[in-house]
Amino acid sequence: MKKGFINNKRAKYIVMMLMGLWALTLFACGGGGGGSSSSSEPQPSQEQPPQQEKVTVSGVAATGAPVTGKVYLKDSIGNDVDRTVDITPDGTYTIDVTGLTAPFYLCAEPTSGKKLYSIAMGPGTANINPLTDLAVAAAKKVKDPADVYNDPGSHPITQDEINKVVADIRTLLDNLLDKYGANVNFLLDEFHADHTGLDKVFDDVDVNINTLTGKVTFVDEDTGNTLGETNTELDETTDPVELVVSGEGVNSSDVSLKLINVRSSKIGQVIYYEPMGRVDFRSTSITEVSISGNVVTIKGTGTVNDIEEGYSFTAVINDSNPDAMSVVISKDGGPSYTTASQPITNTTGGYTVEIK
Repeated sequence: MKKGFINNKRAKYIVMMLMGLWALTLFACGGGGGGSSSSSEPQPSQEQPPQQEKVTVSGVAATGAPVTGKVYLKDSIGNDVDRTVDITPDGTYTIDVTGLTAPFYLCAEPTSGKKLYSIAMGPGTANINPLTDLAVAAAKKVKDPADVYNDPGSHPITQDEINKVVADIRTLLDNLLDKYGANVNFLLDEFHADHTGLDKVFDDVDVNINTLTGKVTFVDEDTGNTLGETNTELDETTDPVELVVSGEGVNSSDVSLKLINVRSSKIGQVIYYEPMGRVDFRSTSITEVSISGNVVTIKGTGTVNDIEEGYSFTAVINDSNPDAMSVVISKDGGPSYTTASQPITNTTGGYTVEIK
Protein backbone atom coordinates (compact mmCIF):
# COMPACT_ATOMS: atom_id res chain seq x y z
CA MET A 1 0.00 0.00 0.00
CA LYS A 2 2.68 2.38 0.89
CA LYS A 3 4.55 1.70 -2.32
CA GLY A 4 1.40 2.29 -4.41
CA PHE A 5 0.81 5.57 -2.65
CA ILE A 6 4.27 6.69 -3.57
CA ASN A 7 3.74 5.70 -7.18
CA ASN A 8 0.43 7.65 -7.36
CA LYS A 9 2.02 10.72 -5.91
CA ARG A 10 4.87 10.51 -8.39
CA ALA A 11 2.45 10.11 -11.29
CA LYS A 12 0.44 13.15 -10.20
CA TYR A 13 3.65 15.17 -10.00
CA ILE A 14 4.65 14.16 -13.52
CA VAL A 15 1.19 15.07 -14.87
CA MET A 16 1.34 18.50 -13.22
CA MET A 17 4.78 19.15 -14.73
CA LEU A 18 3.57 18.18 -18.19
CA MET A 19 0.53 20.48 -17.89
CA GLY A 20 2.80 23.34 -16.82
CA LEU A 21 5.10 22.80 -19.78
CA TRP A 22 2.06 22.69 -22.13
CA ALA A 23 0.82 26.02 -20.74
CA LEU A 24 4.24 27.60 -21.21
CA THR A 25 4.32 26.32 -24.77
CA LEU A 26 0.94 27.93 -25.51
CA PHE A 27 2.10 31.25 -24.06
CA ALA A 28 5.31 31.21 -26.07
CA CYS A 29 3.31 30.61 -29.28
CA GLY A 30 0.95 33.47 -28.61
CA GLY A 31 -1.82 31.30 -27.31
CA GLY A 32 -4.93 30.21 -29.12
CA GLY A 33 -5.36 27.84 -32.00
CA GLY A 34 -4.89 28.07 -35.70
CA GLY A 35 -1.55 26.35 -35.79
CA SER A 36 0.30 29.41 -37.15
CA SER A 37 3.44 30.67 -35.51
CA SER A 38 3.94 34.35 -34.68
CA SER A 39 6.57 36.47 -33.03
CA SER A 40 6.18 37.44 -29.43
CA GLU A 41 7.07 41.06 -30.46
CA PRO A 42 4.13 43.46 -31.16
CA GLN A 43 3.34 43.98 -34.86
CA PRO A 44 3.36 47.57 -36.26
CA SER A 45 -0.09 49.04 -37.07
CA GLN A 46 -1.05 49.88 -40.69
CA GLU A 47 -0.93 53.74 -40.86
CA GLN A 48 -3.05 55.65 -43.38
CA PRO A 49 -1.04 57.80 -45.85
CA PRO A 50 -1.20 61.55 -45.10
CA GLN A 51 -4.03 63.36 -46.87
CA GLN A 52 -2.82 65.43 -49.86
CA GLU A 53 -3.14 69.17 -49.34
CA LYS A 54 -5.64 70.86 -51.67
CA VAL A 55 -4.12 73.22 -54.26
CA THR A 56 -5.92 75.51 -56.70
CA VAL A 57 -5.58 77.76 -59.72
CA SER A 58 -7.56 81.01 -59.64
CA GLY A 59 -7.79 84.34 -61.43
CA VAL A 60 -10.05 86.73 -63.34
CA ALA A 61 -11.66 85.98 -66.69
CA ALA A 62 -12.51 89.27 -68.40
CA THR A 63 -12.80 90.98 -71.75
CA GLY A 64 -13.62 94.43 -70.36
CA ALA A 65 -16.73 93.06 -68.70
CA PRO A 66 -16.49 89.92 -66.56
CA VAL A 67 -16.86 86.73 -68.57
CA THR A 68 -20.07 84.85 -67.79
CA GLY A 69 -19.64 81.14 -68.31
CA LYS A 70 -17.33 78.32 -67.27
CA VAL A 71 -13.62 77.59 -66.92
CA TYR A 72 -12.22 74.25 -68.05
CA LEU A 73 -8.76 72.92 -67.24
CA LYS A 74 -6.39 70.27 -68.55
CA ASP A 75 -3.10 69.28 -67.03
CA SER A 76 0.19 68.69 -68.83
CA ILE A 77 -0.77 65.17 -69.87
CA GLY A 78 -4.20 66.19 -71.12
CA ASN A 79 -6.38 65.11 -68.20
CA ASP A 80 -9.72 66.89 -68.14
CA VAL A 81 -10.91 67.88 -64.72
CA ASP A 82 -14.45 66.88 -63.88
CA ARG A 83 -14.64 69.80 -61.45
CA THR A 84 -15.15 72.41 -64.17
CA VAL A 85 -16.20 75.61 -62.42
CA ASP A 86 -18.61 78.45 -63.06
CA ILE A 87 -17.16 81.94 -63.32
CA THR A 88 -18.54 84.18 -60.58
CA PRO A 89 -20.38 87.43 -61.41
CA ASP A 90 -17.22 89.49 -60.81
CA GLY A 91 -15.22 87.37 -63.26
CA THR A 92 -13.24 85.38 -60.72
CA TYR A 93 -12.84 81.61 -60.71
CA THR A 94 -11.08 78.99 -58.59
CA ILE A 95 -10.48 75.42 -59.71
CA ASP A 96 -9.03 72.50 -57.74
CA VAL A 97 -5.87 71.01 -59.28
CA THR A 98 -4.97 68.63 -56.47
CA GLY A 99 -3.28 65.53 -57.86
CA LEU A 100 -2.82 66.97 -61.36
CA THR A 101 0.44 67.63 -63.17
CA ALA A 102 1.44 71.20 -64.05
CA PRO A 103 1.41 73.16 -66.26
CA PHE A 104 -2.35 73.62 -66.47
CA TYR A 105 -4.08 74.68 -69.69
CA LEU A 106 -7.20 76.82 -69.24
CA CYS A 107 -10.22 77.63 -71.39
CA ALA A 108 -12.88 80.19 -70.47
CA GLU A 109 -16.08 79.50 -72.38
CA PRO A 110 -18.55 82.40 -72.24
CA THR A 111 -22.27 81.86 -72.56
CA SER A 112 -21.89 84.00 -75.69
CA GLY A 113 -18.78 85.02 -77.57
CA LYS A 114 -15.47 83.38 -78.35
CA LYS A 115 -13.46 81.15 -76.06
CA LEU A 116 -10.36 82.54 -74.36
CA TYR A 117 -7.29 80.55 -73.38
CA SER A 118 -4.60 80.84 -70.75
CA ILE A 119 -2.00 78.82 -68.86
CA ALA A 120 -0.89 78.30 -65.28
CA MET A 121 2.63 76.99 -64.79
CA GLY A 122 1.61 75.74 -61.35
CA PRO A 123 -0.92 76.36 -58.59
CA GLY A 124 -1.64 80.05 -58.04
CA THR A 125 -2.88 82.90 -60.23
CA ALA A 126 -3.72 82.62 -63.94
CA ASN A 127 -5.90 85.31 -65.48
CA ILE A 128 -7.82 84.63 -68.69
CA ASN A 129 -8.22 87.50 -71.14
CA PRO A 130 -7.53 88.50 -74.76
CA LEU A 131 -3.80 88.96 -74.09
CA THR A 132 -3.37 85.55 -72.42
CA ASP A 133 -5.17 84.17 -75.47
CA LEU A 134 -2.46 85.69 -77.66
CA ALA A 135 0.30 84.56 -75.29
CA VAL A 136 -0.76 80.91 -75.50
CA ALA A 137 -0.67 81.01 -79.30
CA ALA A 138 2.61 82.94 -79.38
CA ALA A 139 4.35 80.60 -76.94
CA LYS A 140 4.00 77.69 -79.39
CA LYS A 141 3.85 79.80 -82.59
CA VAL A 142 0.46 78.43 -83.64
CA LYS A 143 -2.27 80.35 -85.43
CA ASP A 144 -5.02 79.26 -83.05
CA PRO A 145 -4.56 79.05 -79.25
CA ALA A 146 -7.22 76.32 -79.21
CA ASP A 147 -4.64 74.00 -80.81
CA VAL A 148 -2.55 74.20 -77.64
CA TYR A 149 -5.47 73.57 -75.30
CA ASN A 150 -6.89 70.72 -77.37
CA ASP A 151 -3.57 68.86 -77.51
CA PRO A 152 -1.25 70.03 -74.72
CA GLY A 153 0.88 66.92 -75.05
CA SER A 154 1.94 68.05 -78.52
CA HIS A 155 2.29 71.72 -77.50
CA PRO A 156 3.97 71.74 -74.08
CA ILE A 157 4.59 75.30 -72.88
CA THR A 158 7.68 75.91 -70.76
CA GLN A 159 8.24 78.59 -68.15
CA ASP A 160 10.84 80.31 -70.33
CA GLU A 161 8.47 80.37 -73.30
CA ILE A 162 5.58 81.94 -71.42
CA ASN A 163 7.87 84.45 -69.68
CA LYS A 164 9.26 85.57 -73.04
CA VAL A 165 5.95 86.05 -74.84
CA VAL A 166 4.37 87.90 -71.91
CA ALA A 167 7.36 90.27 -71.90
CA ASP A 168 7.21 90.65 -75.70
CA ILE A 169 3.50 91.48 -75.67
CA ARG A 170 3.99 94.04 -72.90
CA THR A 171 6.79 95.65 -74.92
CA LEU A 172 4.63 95.64 -78.02
CA LEU A 173 1.79 97.36 -76.19
CA ASP A 174 3.64 99.52 -73.70
CA ASN A 175 2.43 102.83 -75.17
CA LEU A 176 -1.14 101.65 -74.91
CA LEU A 177 -0.76 100.04 -71.48
CA ASP A 178 1.06 103.07 -70.09
CA LYS A 179 -1.77 105.34 -71.21
CA TYR A 180 -4.20 103.31 -69.10
CA GLY A 181 -1.79 102.85 -66.20
CA ALA A 182 -1.97 99.14 -66.95
CA ASN A 183 1.56 98.02 -67.83
CA VAL A 184 1.28 94.95 -65.61
CA ASN A 185 1.70 91.23 -66.04
CA PHE A 186 -1.67 90.45 -67.62
CA LEU A 187 -1.27 86.74 -66.82
CA LEU A 188 -0.21 86.81 -63.18
CA ASP A 189 -0.97 90.21 -61.64
CA GLU A 190 -4.17 90.88 -59.75
CA PHE A 191 -6.76 93.02 -61.49
CA HIS A 192 -10.50 93.53 -61.36
CA ALA A 193 -13.16 93.48 -64.05
CA ASP A 194 -14.26 96.99 -63.10
CA HIS A 195 -13.56 99.00 -66.29
CA THR A 196 -10.33 100.50 -64.96
CA GLY A 197 -6.67 99.84 -65.71
CA LEU A 198 -6.10 96.65 -67.67
CA ASP A 199 -9.82 95.95 -67.81
CA LYS A 200 -10.37 99.36 -69.44
CA VAL A 201 -7.84 98.38 -72.12
CA PHE A 202 -10.04 95.39 -72.93
CA ASP A 203 -13.07 97.71 -73.00
CA ASP A 204 -11.47 100.02 -75.55
CA VAL A 205 -9.29 97.73 -77.68
CA ASP A 206 -10.34 94.56 -79.47
CA VAL A 207 -7.57 91.96 -79.83
CA ASN A 208 -8.61 90.03 -82.91
CA ILE A 209 -6.74 86.79 -83.79
CA ASN A 210 -7.40 85.41 -87.26
CA THR A 211 -7.06 81.71 -86.52
CA LEU A 212 -6.65 80.85 -90.20
CA THR A 213 -3.75 83.20 -90.93
CA GLY A 214 -2.36 83.98 -87.47
CA LYS A 215 -2.76 87.71 -88.10
CA VAL A 216 -3.44 89.73 -84.95
CA THR A 217 -5.16 93.10 -85.20
CA PHE A 218 -5.61 95.66 -82.42
CA VAL A 219 -8.73 97.71 -83.13
CA ASP A 220 -10.12 100.80 -81.42
CA GLU A 221 -13.59 99.71 -80.28
CA ASP A 222 -15.01 103.25 -80.58
CA THR A 223 -13.72 104.24 -84.01
CA GLY A 224 -13.02 100.89 -85.63
CA ASN A 225 -9.54 102.16 -86.53
CA THR A 226 -6.68 99.68 -86.58
CA LEU A 227 -4.12 100.66 -83.95
CA GLY A 228 -1.60 98.11 -85.14
CA GLU A 229 -1.01 94.58 -86.32
CA THR A 230 1.24 91.64 -85.57
CA ASN A 231 0.95 87.86 -85.84
CA THR A 232 0.82 85.01 -83.38
CA GLU A 233 4.58 84.56 -83.72
CA LEU A 234 5.09 88.23 -82.74
CA ASP A 235 7.68 88.61 -85.50
CA GLU A 236 5.86 90.84 -88.00
CA THR A 237 4.67 93.97 -86.25
CA THR A 238 3.40 96.94 -88.20
CA ASP A 239 1.83 100.24 -87.32
CA PRO A 240 -0.58 102.10 -89.56
CA VAL A 241 1.39 104.30 -91.95
CA GLU A 242 -1.04 107.16 -91.46
CA LEU A 243 -2.66 107.93 -88.13
CA VAL A 244 -5.63 110.25 -88.43
CA VAL A 245 -7.47 112.25 -85.80
CA SER A 246 -10.19 114.84 -86.01
CA GLY A 247 -12.31 116.53 -83.38
CA GLU A 248 -15.69 118.22 -83.14
CA GLY A 249 -17.08 121.65 -82.32
CA VAL A 250 -13.92 123.55 -81.46
CA ASN A 251 -14.67 127.27 -81.62
CA SER A 252 -11.24 128.57 -80.76
CA SER A 253 -8.26 129.80 -82.71
CA ASP A 254 -5.89 128.23 -80.16
CA VAL A 255 -6.30 124.46 -79.82
CA SER A 256 -3.73 121.92 -78.62
CA LEU A 257 -3.57 118.36 -79.86
CA LYS A 258 -1.16 115.76 -78.55
CA LEU A 259 0.32 113.22 -80.94
CA ILE A 260 1.79 110.15 -79.26
CA ASN A 261 5.05 108.81 -80.64
CA VAL A 262 4.66 105.32 -82.10
CA ARG A 263 7.61 103.05 -82.82
CA SER A 264 7.33 100.15 -85.19
CA SER A 265 7.75 97.69 -82.32
CA LYS A 266 4.96 99.29 -80.32
CA ILE A 267 1.22 99.51 -80.66
CA GLY A 268 -0.71 102.08 -78.69
CA GLN A 269 -3.18 104.90 -78.57
CA VAL A 270 -1.47 106.69 -81.37
CA ILE A 271 -3.14 110.06 -81.35
CA TYR A 272 -5.55 111.60 -78.92
CA TYR A 273 -6.74 115.14 -78.69
CA GLU A 274 -7.68 117.77 -76.13
CA PRO A 275 -10.23 119.21 -75.94
CA MET A 276 -12.54 116.62 -77.44
CA GLY A 277 -13.61 118.41 -80.56
CA ARG A 278 -13.40 118.57 -84.30
CA VAL A 279 -11.09 121.13 -85.86
CA ASP A 280 -12.31 122.33 -89.23
CA PHE A 281 -10.50 124.77 -91.53
CA ARG A 282 -11.23 126.72 -94.62
CA SER A 283 -8.74 125.88 -97.32
CA THR A 284 -7.52 129.47 -97.28
CA SER A 285 -7.02 129.65 -93.52
CA ILE A 286 -3.72 127.75 -93.23
CA THR A 287 -0.63 129.66 -94.19
CA GLU A 288 2.14 127.66 -92.52
CA VAL A 289 2.77 124.22 -91.02
CA SER A 290 6.12 123.67 -89.30
CA ILE A 291 7.66 121.21 -86.89
CA SER A 292 10.50 121.83 -84.47
CA GLY A 293 11.52 119.15 -82.03
CA ASN A 294 8.26 117.83 -80.68
CA VAL A 295 6.15 120.94 -81.42
CA VAL A 296 4.13 121.26 -84.61
CA THR A 297 2.88 124.77 -85.30
CA ILE A 298 0.02 125.47 -87.69
CA LYS A 299 -0.54 129.12 -88.57
CA GLY A 300 -3.36 130.67 -90.51
CA THR A 301 -5.58 133.66 -91.09
CA GLY A 302 -9.28 133.05 -91.74
CA THR A 303 -11.64 131.23 -89.40
CA VAL A 304 -12.28 127.93 -87.68
CA ASN A 305 -15.54 126.05 -88.27
CA ASP A 306 -16.40 128.03 -91.36
CA ILE A 307 -18.43 126.73 -94.26
CA GLU A 308 -15.71 124.44 -95.59
CA GLU A 309 -15.48 121.63 -93.06
CA GLY A 310 -13.89 118.21 -92.94
CA TYR A 311 -10.17 118.83 -92.55
CA SER A 312 -8.24 116.42 -90.33
CA PHE A 313 -4.70 116.00 -89.05
CA THR A 314 -2.57 113.05 -90.09
CA ALA A 315 0.70 112.17 -88.39
CA VAL A 316 2.98 110.31 -90.80
CA ILE A 317 5.74 108.11 -89.39
CA ASN A 318 8.47 108.31 -92.01
CA ASP A 319 10.39 105.14 -91.22
CA SER A 320 10.20 102.09 -89.02
CA ASN A 321 12.65 103.27 -86.39
CA PRO A 322 11.21 105.96 -86.35
CA ASP A 323 13.42 109.00 -86.10
CA ALA A 324 11.30 111.41 -88.08
CA MET A 325 7.70 112.40 -88.66
CA SER A 326 5.63 114.91 -90.59
CA VAL A 327 2.11 116.30 -90.32
CA VAL A 328 -0.52 116.45 -93.03
CA ILE A 329 -3.73 118.47 -92.94
CA SER A 330 -6.04 117.32 -95.68
CA LYS A 331 -9.58 117.00 -96.89
CA ASP A 332 -11.16 114.73 -99.47
CA GLY A 333 -11.39 116.75 -102.67
CA GLY A 334 -9.56 119.67 -101.09
CA PRO A 335 -6.00 120.93 -100.80
CA SER A 336 -3.52 119.25 -98.45
CA TYR A 337 -0.91 120.86 -96.26
CA THR A 338 2.14 118.78 -95.42
CA THR A 339 5.24 119.42 -93.36
CA ALA A 340 8.62 118.28 -94.54
CA SER A 341 9.95 115.27 -92.67
CA GLN A 342 11.54 116.47 -89.45
CA PRO A 343 13.74 114.68 -86.90
CA ILE A 344 12.11 113.50 -83.70
CA THR A 345 13.97 114.99 -80.77
CA ASN A 346 11.61 114.01 -77.99
CA THR A 347 10.56 110.36 -78.01
CA THR A 348 8.95 110.27 -74.59
CA GLY A 349 6.81 113.37 -74.32
CA GLY A 350 4.65 113.05 -77.40
CA TYR A 351 3.96 115.96 -79.73
CA THR A 352 2.03 119.16 -79.23
CA VAL A 353 0.15 120.63 -82.15
CA GLU A 354 -0.44 124.35 -81.76
CA ILE A 355 -2.94 126.17 -83.92
CA LYS A 356 -2.31 129.92 -84.03
